[in-house]
Amino acid sequence: QLNEVRKFLLLKPEFVTGRRRSGIPTAQRCIRLRELELLGRLVKRFCKAHKWVSSLTGERIGSPEKVNLYDLVYNVIKPVAAPEGCGLVGPVSTLDAQERPDGLFDVPGGVARIQGDVEREAVLRYVRGGPPCAGPADLDQFERSCTGALVEFWREEGHDPEWFVSHWWGEEILAFLACILEHKRVNKLSSLVLYWVCAYANNQLCIHEELGEGPGDSPFFAALRLSRGVLLVMDPAATV
Repeated sequence: QLNEVRKFLLLKPEFVTGRRRSGIPTAQRCIRLRELELLGRLVKRFCKAHKWVSSLTGERIGSPEKVNLYDLVYNVIKPVAAPEGCGLVGPVSTLDAQERPDGLFDVPGGVARIQGDVEREAVLRYVRGGPPCAGPADLDQFERSCTGALVEFWREEGHDPEWFVSHWWGEEILAFLACILEHKRVNKLSSLVLYWVCAYANNQLCIHEELGEGPGDSPFFAALRLSRGVLLVMDPAATV
């Protein structure tokens, strides 16, 4: 799935191969509308074909309409962003993991190896080639030097966001996209309009390092200050 995803999303091969942080401030890692539309088409095409699973339950996702941001990060963004041997997957029991004769596991989005344990349960990490470092400390340091922000696989220059998008991660990707498209229609925007969406701007491999010491030090606050407006995406019942 990984190579197919890269080609389908038109990710820059040299950025995916290098996986080094671009230096773009998090608040300027904007995603274009046409890229959000690509993600919507990816969900429709890949969800069933590649047997995506829920990030919370490990169960198969029945239809593309049920894929939310947690699931997209779990099945696509983290596997694509994971450096060689470094992207954390999770406990074996929560994954659709099939052990291979060589001791590795086939998992949604790639191949994994046992890295350690959490609460006495084996934890798998993605493997694409051999591990780049000798020990766990070196492995963690290497991981922090790499990007886990999807936007950084499209470009290496930052842009001020036009619209800051406030949303709920549990909302379905296709419902989220429908709201964005309606926002475009109402405001007569082009497909090049720049949105700031935290899931695609933040480094998902080192998320805690992205958030800063407090709200005023966070990329959310910085992106809000740079934006011309805020788009609040709510669920159908207007509860979140």
